[in-house]
Amino acid sequence: MLLSELKDKKILILGFGREGQDSFLFLRKHFPEKSLGIADQKEFEEFALETQRMLNKDRKVVLYFGSGYLKQANKYDVLLKSPGIPPRMLKPYVKKQQIVTSQANIFFANCPSRIVGVTGTKGKSTTASLIYEVLKGGGVKAHLVGNIEEPVLQFLDGATKDDVFVYELSSFQLENITRSPHIAVFLNLYPEHLDHHETFKAYEAAKANITKFQTDKDFLIFN
Repeated sequence: MLLSELKDKKILILGFGREGQDSFLFLRKHFPEKSLGIADQKEFEEFALETQRMLNKDRKVVLYFGSGYLKQANKYDVLLKSPGIPPRMLKPYVKKQQIVTSQANIFFANCPSRIVGVTGTKGKSTTASLIYEVLKGGGVKAHLVGNIEEPVLQFLDGATKDDVFVYELSSFQLENITRSPHIAVFLNLYPEHLDHHETFKAYEAAKANITKFQTDKDFLIFN
């Protein structure tokens, strides 16, 4: 989603781990007066003291923590979901007109830089690291982000057309994207994470999203 599309939407951040906190800081920077919802299965007291202080200082945040954290999800226009939350968990709480999106979607839609996306059941961390080191060694302004390293939205405001982001993408991150990276690297596919995806077919479809939305101007490198 473009940032302009988020401006007038009621947004709920689902999951407040490392990626959720990065999303919160990014949205708060761009929408300082917007009320933002945050939902997580953990109780408030279970978060680090630094995180608790950050939330206590923000007067425009609404918190839904604990076992019933999804019950208010239908009050929001956009659900910004962390990768670890299985889609099946949202089904009882989400209406058809709601938008379920992710960090990856926001980054792909708004980033002016080239993106090299890397996925595969095995070897994606090693491959992403190797690509990053080769680019950096060749003088390219490269960044290693995503599943292996840092959440991506913290880099978005400073991104330029001269940057290259090497983005390790898990099946969790890929399952609801609507854009694919400029260069997609697809390593291999074995049955895994079926507790999240439920079927191998769903897992396969999530992985395939890394190339599904590419055009004839993009590149797919596959085994």
